[in-house]
Amino acid sequence: MEITTAATTTVVRAGAKGVVALIGHYKPTGIPRVGSAEDRASEYRLMLDASTRGWQIPYASRTLQDLRGGVARRLSEAQWAPSREAAAELIIALNRVRLCGTASVIAAAEELCAAVAEVDPSAEESAFEARVRNVVEAQGRFLTACREDLKYSARWWQLRRRRAERQYLKAQQEEGS
Repeated sequence: MEITTAATTTVVRAGAKGVVALIGHYKPTGIPRVGSAEDRASEYRLMLDASTRGWQIPYASRTLQDLRGGVARRLSEAQWAPSREAAAELIIALNRVRLCGTASVIAAAEELCAAVAEVDPSAEESAFEARVRNVVEAQGRFLTACREDLKYSARWWQLRRRRAERQYLKAQQEEGS
């Protein structure tokens, strides 16, 4: 009985597929899986972007209140649609963070949303500025939680990186003083 080359090729291919299936799993390149570091980082960036837009529109509306006449009214009315879109975008970003984020990041995101919701352009000047500062601080806390979750901060064994980070922070404090 003679074995043809076509039959040999078929047997080798079938065997190779089985071996490849046993050795490794299919891992598509460039496609983030739900809950992966790339997926979480993408959602965290969207949350930061949405929160910035969420307080920038009331901030711009506040400057429009200083204008007088019909131009100010028309411009103020034109701000309503982007304001609604920004609020919806913020809620969507929060839900996406809730889907893939860790507990600490979700808590920081909810705190950030609450801070953005408190920004009121009709508030007194000092109260308005305090609420905007509160949003910026909440963004900083959210960003810190994200960096910890994604392990962007220096780990205990990364001595050179930790030293460089300490030197940088020390230089920043000296410049601020």
